[in-house]
Amino acid sequence: EGTNFEKMLESSITLSKELGNNLKDVNQSLIGFARQGFDGPDALEMTKTAIVASNVSELTAEESMNNLVAIMTQFRIEAENSIEVVDKLNEVDNNFNITTKDLSDGLAKAGATAQTFGVTIDEMIGHITAIGMATKESGSIVGNSLKTIYSRMTTLPKAINALAGVGVDIKKSNGDVKTATEILDELAVSWEGLSATEQQTLGVKVAGTNQLSRLL
Repeated sequence: EGTNFEKMLESSITLSKELGNNLKDVNQSLIGFARQGFDGPDALEMTKTAIVASNVSELTAEESMNNLVAIMTQFRIEAENSIEVVDKLNEVDNNFNITTKDLSDGLAKAGATAQTFGVTIDEMIGHITAIGMATKESGSIVGNSLKTIYSRMTTLPKAINALAGVGVDIKKSNGDVKTATEILDELAVSWEGLSATEQQTLGVKVAGTNQLSRLL
């Protein structure tokens, strides 16, 4: 165990020099990931990803670590692929008026619900971006809105009936329930043909919020 500790300490020093961060932040992240069950190599890989995320965003090292663990657990992403998550968020941050912090906060808040209702991480990033840009709400608030939207569409009778009223069946021809994204995509086709009042009424019935209009 002493040898492993020495190797991890050496790796921390190397990583802090490579990324330009102080050794204390690197060690705290490394210890944090180890405490959450990541072994030596995975903990080091996650630490590197978390530090990179904090370097390119408004996230603190601790926020980066916590969000990263939540996102990767919810979307079943391996530690060795963790940097891909940061790349996705940073790419959207660079091209749209939304921050990596808001994106990661939203994913961490509602990722489990998204997974339950068949929404991929890429699709959810798109949903957070659409609502976030339109409302300027925080990522946590947007994430909570999406939790409500995803869950109500296929579980609440009045939402299911409201969708059927505009020609959107929540089930496929084989009887399987469609993903939340598939339902939203079909609803978008009918959305523009509805009056503002009809859109608002449908949004409240389907999603319990006016945020639905931001996605369509």
